[in-house]
Amino acid sequence: MELEYIKEPQKFIQQNLFADDEVFVPFDPPLFFDSLIRWQFNEDIWFLSSKDLSYLLVSGYGVSLSKHSERLIIKDGKKTVYEVPFFRLKNLAIMSKGVGLSSDLIEKLNKSNINLSFHDFSGKPYALVQSIFTNQSSEIKRKQLLSQNSKIALSLIKRIVCGKIANQISLLKYVVKNVQSDNQEGANKIQVVQKACLNMKKYASTAASLAEFEEYTQIRNAVMGYEGTAARIYWDVIGFLLSAKVNFQGRNDKIPHDAVNTLLNYGYGILYCQIWESIVLAGLDPYVGFLHTSQSGKPSLVFDLIEEFRAPIIDRTVFAFIMLNRKIEITNNMLGFDTRQSFSQKVLDRLSSCEYYEGQKVLLSDIILAQAKRFANCLQNETVKYNPFVFKW
Repeated sequence: MELEYIKEPQKFIQQNLFADDEVFVPFDPPLFFDSLIRWQFNEDIWFLSSKDLSYLLVSGYGVSLSKHSERLIIKDGKKTVYEVPFFRLKNLAIMSKGVGLSSDLIEKLNKSNINLSFHDFSGKPYALVQSIFTNQSSEIKRKQLLSQNSKIALSLIKRIVCGKIANQISLLKYVVKNVQSDNQEGANKIQVVQKACLNMKKYASTAASLAEFEEYTQIRNAVMGYEGTAARIYWDVIGFLLSAKVNFQGRNDKIPHDAVNTLLNYGYGILYCQIWESIVLAGLDPYVGFLHTSQSGKPSLVFDLIEEFRAPIIDRTVFAFIMLNRKIEITNNMLGFDTRQSFSQKVLDRLSSCEYYEGQKVLLSDIILAQAKRFANCLQNETVKYNPFVFKW
């Protein structure tokens, strides 16, 4: 869908962003929309906001962000383009260089516990601003440290891996659930997925059955081995299912040269910051992990908790993006401007969608926070087992 442009942004705004005719009405912020806001100032500047205004992504040279009263002000040069009320905002992501932020705004974001992240053009975050006003519990962090290399840690790493594999299986089943089996091509796809899911389930079951009284490093390495084998099966099937659209030879998170890996890395970068924020709000230390080893400067717990959300949020979005024939431009191993914009929109759509959680429909962004709090509760109470989130296909 083509993007609409704002005319006279300091005074007027198009009422129906998706209409063919151009009808402009007086701009009297703050405005609330029932659908995703997708605005582009010019060919090099854009921003996206989720339907509830909780997520805001900004990209482009010359954009400036500042604070006025209880609203975040977005300007293109000296022109005010849009205003967002702080009480609705939860995440602000700067997706390119050349975006200016005032110190007053940074202060307000931190005091309001609004997550502020900075990303490069590949989507990878290189900075997250954490508020010193966030409620923190030294007791939770102490137990987090003491739980490393313990029976609790072994239980956690097995459940993290089993949750990841379960969601990969759910995604494969979701992809083929509407495939017709009355033709050779459809029947072949279903057969390949069924066989893969059975094998992946066996590896998950084997990992879950490993004895927790064994030596920690030995069990952890075994669990990582089963996870890696299941992942290879999963990505092989994803490549098979996407073969009619793109050439995908497997997962590469280093310097990708293909569309699938480039989209995955960009999406994981956005999700990465959501996971980090939830960990901090839950009172946990992002740098003390269990499945991923703790190293200086490595947010191991972020890498742990992101595992169960990769498939239902980013992998699913990437698959749909490609299958719907979205235009994908890659320059110097990075997504082109238009592709970054349209794909970011789909990621925000997915984060703002609902899944069943504890018998109710809950926003995925809220599920991430709930899981981080559940993780913290398991560290504090040894009798509580961590149950990963598994989406229903």
